[in-house]
Amino acid sequence: MGDRTVSLPLRPQQEHPEAEWERLKREELLRRQLDREHRAREEAERLLEDRSNELYAARLRAEAAEAALRDALRSLDDGLLLFDREGRLILANRRFREIYPESEGLCRPGIEEAELWRSLVAADYGAPTTRKRLFLVARRDGMPIQWPIPPKAT
Repeated sequence: MGDRTVSLPLRPQQEHPEAEWERLKREELLRRQLDREHRAREEAERLLEDRSNELYAARLRAEAAEAALRDALRSLDDGLLLFDREGRLILANRRFREIYPESEGLCRPGIEEAELWRSLVAADYGAPTTRKRLFLVARRDGMPIQWPIPPKAT
């Protein structure tokens, strides 16, 4: 076999010092920009992790508060229906279901208040209707209290 020689073009050193200087400046600018972006990304990841931890802790607190509220509502001696702002049933406590056992199929989460009030008439369940009772209704969301229209008035 014959000798093969490969010749590579030699790069002239410092032939264009201005061009080399400009290249180094661009590289430094890019390196700085990359460093800034890297720090910004790390900061965003840290903030995201902090926010995620805060949300997780808030969720745990909300779940604990909900469990305490549900326990309190279960222990009431009075029947209670709890509705959300849109008038949908959130829960009917144990005592309500005991007072109105026929309401079992009606008192499901999500049913609208108007549908439930039209469906639950005390006389339909054998309760005397001549006795007067005092009910307290309060709202914390600033919306007006809307009492159900008595079935005879509709």
